[in-house]
Amino acid sequence: MTRDVTVEELQDHLEERLSEVREGVTLRVLQNGTVVAEMNPPGQPTDNLRARRAIKSMRDVVLPPPLETKRDIVEYLLEERGER
Repeated sequence: MTRDVTVEELQDHLEERLSEVREGVTLRVLQNGTVVAEMNPPGQPTDNLRARRAIKSMRDVVLPPPLETKRDIVEYLLEERGER
């Protein structure tokens, strides 16, 4: 079972929330409506990711040629950041 709690609720009731986690509840910690952390019971996997063997050796990976531009790439980056 997963339960959402705010940062403030977690701070105010830390012992109770930790007891819930020990009992098997996953807590999603929200700050301003955004998930900032998850607390999972001990031993519970945090996701469904599994490691697998590589498809090919790194020696066989062909890298593309370096990007060539008329302007410095940093100029592009600064220009893009300035628009935000």
